Amino acid sequence: MIYHETVRPRLSDFGRTGRMTCEAVLQILETAGSHHSDSAGDPLLRDTEEGAVWILTDWRARFLKPVISGEPFQVDTWMYKRSTAGITLRGYILTDEAGNELARAEAKCVLFDLKTERLVRVSEELFRAYQPEDRTAFDTPVPRLLVPGSFDSEKEIRIRESDLDFNQHVHNTRYLSLAAEADPELLNAGEKIAGLRISYRKPVKDAAAVTVRRTDEGQNRLITIWNGEELCTLFELEINH
Repeated sequence: MIYHETVRPRLSDFGRTGRMTCEAVLQILETAGSHHSDSAGDPLLRDTEEGAVWILTDWRARFLKPVISGEPFQVDTWMYKRSTAGITLRGYILTDEAGNELARAEAKCVLFDLKTERLVRVSEELFRAYQPEDRTAFDTPVPRLLVPGSFDSEKEIRIRESDLDFNQHVHNTRYLSLAAEADPELLNAGEKIAGLRISYRKPVKDAAAVTVRRTDEGQNRLITIWNGEELCTLFELEINH
């Protein structure tokens, strides 16, 4: 089943040029995914209270056309793969009122038991409830993101209470804000991001601050976020200069 949702964005979703930021796009996609879960009888917050929670481990997105303030748009999302390791893949396509594609994305998720701190197998019954589609968001796979051998700069960023979600972890879309706080050029170029990949290795929790390290490789910017010596998040951003 492809879940459809019409969105009228908020003023706070837009940056200095009147275009929606990529962080806001990811937040909207994530919200549409949670509404799809609700419609499948798998409400996220209820499951969290019972000990099991969906955790997003990877984002992959392409931004094809900017979203302009005041224009509603359509989000389509669907489940399309479940692996023996318990990983599920969710696809997204964002289009304007005329049907023009604005962005597409893929989220990799796992079901995690907060009490045992172990992955939970996604049952056949639960997976069928989403009525998965034989359709992928991207035609070609990408290699695993690797940590750069060296960095051009680093900066410590304080964690605020408002960065934490209902699991008491830094929320997955907030890592973009942390990266931008450490990289003024990225803050100004945030609306020029043509594509991104994010790999969440360890959640940031019980940390007063993180260290953001960055380097450039051709057109791509690689950013890592560390809690002490522990790698938490790895970004690859394709920026149009």
